[in-house]
Amino acid sequence: MVERKALVTLLIGEELQNFWRTWLERSWREYAERHGYELVLIEDFIDDSPLAHEREPHWQKCLILEHPAVQEFDHAVWIDADILINFRSAPCIVAATENGKIGVAPGSESPEISEIYTKAELPGTLQQLVNTGVIVYDVAGDRDFLRSVYDNGVENEFSMKENVPLSYHILTSGRAHMLDPRFNVCWDEVLLKHYRYLANPQNRHMTALISLAVTSAWHNSYFLHFQANRIVYETGDAPLMFHTRGDVERVLIDCEDIGSIVIS
Repeated sequence: MVERKALVTLLIGEELQNFWRTWLERSWREYAERHGYELVLIEDFIDDSPLAHEREPHWQKCLILEHPAVQEFDHAVWIDADILINFRSAPCIVAATENGKIGVAPGSESPEISEIYTKAELPGTLQQLVNTGVIVYDVAGDRDFLRSVYDNGVENEFSMKENVPLSYHILTSGRAHMLDPRFNVCWDEVLLKHYRYLANPQNRHMTALISLAVTSAWHNSYFLHFQANRIVYETGDAPLMFHTRGDVERVLIDCEDIGSIVIS
C-alpha cells in the first residue's frame, strides 16, 4: 500500500495568498509532482475560538493534523508559506525522515538560547532552537502532540509567535529527527553570512548582484526560507532595518547553470 503524503501550509489573507501563488506555487507543484505529494492549502483559521484570535495566526500550524483535508494522509509536511523549493535537487523529505520521528532541520545552538526559553516561560534546559518553518509529521501519531502544544502554549514577546514553544516540545519529545539542514535554509541568515555587503540599504539597488546571490542560495538549498524578519545593518551611527522577503522575486528559477557558488 502506497503511503499518501501532503505538503501543507496556511494561506490566511489575500496578500499572503497572492504572494504564494505568484512566486512560490510553481516550485511546490513541481516538487510535489516529482515526489508524489498532494498540496493542502488552508485558507482560514482551523480554530476560530477566542484563544485563536488572542495569538498570532501562526499557532494554527499546530492544528493542521486535525483539518479534514489532512486526515486522509499518512504523512503531512508542514511548510511555511514563504519558502521556495528547489524542485530540481530537493529529495523526498518524508523519505529522509526516520519512521515514527518528527523531522526538523537543525537549528541554532548556543548557551544563550536557554535564556530565550526561560523568557518564553519554558524551562531553560535546552541550548538548541529549531526553526519551525519545515516539519515532517505522522498524521495519526502526532495529532495529539500538536494539540497539546496548541492548548498549553504561551505567546509572549520572546516566544517568536509559536516557534519557541513548538521547538521546545519537539526537541524534548525524544522524537526529533534532524534532517539535512538544506531542508530549511533562511535567506536572511545566508545574506548576513556570505553577502553582507548586500545588507547595506545603499546597495539594494544592485539588482544583478542580489539576483546572483539569492539564486546561488536557492541552488545550495533544498528549501529556501524567505522569513518576514527584518535585516539589521549597522551603519556605525544607527541600525537600518529592511525586509528581504521581496528578494524571492529575484531568484532566477529557470537558470540551471549558475552552479553552487558563494559571493563573499
